[in-house]
Amino acid sequence: MKKNFLWITKMNELQLPSEYVPFETMNICGNLLINGKVPITIQGRYPFLVGKGDVPMIWLNTTRDGKEWNKVVEYNISLTNDISVNYFADGKSVLILGRNAIIVQAIKKSETTLEVPILDLRPLGFDFHGNKAGIYIGTNLFANNVFQNVSSMINIG
Repeated sequence: MKKNFLWITKMNELQLPSEYVPFETMNICGNLLINGKVPITIQGRYPFLVGKGDVPMIWLNTTRDGKEWNKVVEYNISLTNDISVNYFADGKSVLILGRNAIIVQAIKKSETTLEVPILDLRPLGFDFHGNKAGIYIGTNLFANNVFQNVSSMINIG
């Protein structure tokens, strides 16, 4: 019985890329994540990560059925022809584009602070989208919240 319990615990642990280092303060669509680990988790997985680098470093995953997950962007490298990674001339911002749609815009404000003014994960199979005014999870709007010392700002499942 103990072996099964330990196995289940390990399966539910969040597996993060070794290169991922979170910003101390992240403004994700008008919601602050302070000293948190990741912005969003779904059943112990992450659809979206943004971490420290010369420019914000982004990881994106997709799913269509909630069971099989696929990497589509890893450490700002697109793994599919449907997604492009674009850098702004300021040297501090990155824009991830899907088929004619912005998926993520991330701006490094300082060595410890990040802003994500645009996030739209619907092209990846998740009902999350937002801007500076707030983030919608399905039809629920989250705006002007502060999450501090948590593993995940938004955790589903």
